[in-house]
Amino acid sequence: MAEVNAGLEQEVTPLRIITSVLLPVLPLLEGFRYTGGNMWEGGRIYNPEDGIKCRCKPWLDGGDRLKARGYVGFSLPDRTETWIR
Repeated sequence: MAEVNAGLEQEVTPLRIITSVLLPVLPLLEGFRYTGGNMWEGGRIYNPEDGIKCRCKPWLDGGDRLKARGYVGFSLPDRTETWIR
């Protein structure tokens, strides 16, 4: 299925629908407890690319950087993302 938008044809996919309609209201990070030392634990992170929620350990890395390491399975790190304010 395709939709015409300003003369450009774009494919309508579930990911496109989620990111354009639902993503602004979905929490990306939830359920964390501050443990001190600029670290949190016990929460989950939502990945809009694949629709999976996984365990996560975020921490502040300097004043403007938040790093978040997602875990799948038995605490095997999936990847670490850095968000800059």
